[in-house]
Amino acid sequence: MGKRLLVLITFLVSFSALSYDTIIISDFDDTIKQTNVDSAGRAVINAVFTRKIFAGMPDLFETMDTYTSDFFILSNSPNMFRFNIFGLLRKHDINPKEVSTRNLLRDSDGFKYKYNYVVNKIKSSDTKVILFGDDVGEDPEVYEQVKKDYPDKVEAIYIHKVTNREIPKGLASYISIFDVVVNEYQAHRMNLNQAIVLGENVQYDYNMSLVLPKFAHCPTKTDFWNSMDISELNDMIDEIANRITKFCIAREK
Repeated sequence: MGKRLLVLITFLVSFSALSYDTIIISDFDDTIKQTNVDSAGRAVINAVFTRKIFAGMPDLFETMDTYTSDFFILSNSPNMFRFNIFGLLRKHDINPKEVSTRNLLRDSDGFKYKYNYVVNKIKSSDTKVILFGDDVGEDPEVYEQVKKDYPDKVEAIYIHKVTNREIPKGLASYISIFDVVVNEYQAHRMNLNQAIVLGENVQYDYNMSLVLPKFAHCPTKTDFWNSMDISELNDMIDEIANRITKFCIAREK
């Protein structure tokens, strides 16, 4: 009996370790925070004064925390904005293990700064990684290089469609958090109940202006969601796509 119990405990511990061998590394500006980096003057003002985030990011990270081991924020913002970053994170109850900002003298090359940070986390923790970024800066290219160099360590790359520019193949773009949810469910990391709860938030609760602020890409057609085909989520996919496109059409008028 004692040996059987020991084997069972060992199995459960091993299973738990295997289930939590992935970390999340997320960009900050225009991925979590509504910064509008593409507009230099507005970006500085928003970096100092704005505490708006894209709707649903805290809910998404909280849900993903159930099957990942750690959460890190990687920002290209200079160190002088750390106080503002932590203020926003506290306001929205986002709790990363670490926040990295940039020393502009030491880390003058933003691409290398982000690449080295991600690679160092992969190596130091011997873990896999899920990466979040946006299409305003170099996140797609940085993450693509990480994936090329460490293909077995990158579980997923999610790029927020802000400017709607072309991004490298193999990266998953998203408009709302539900697009990430669909991918996470397909990858068997997120369960159906979690996916439905987050989907209902996008479908019914979130203010669309916080999902899609004026500076962000706002699709007026449902083409983006046409490739998503999951029988148990298809109705929700269609309804969210329609809610978003109706909002975008109305905003254009």
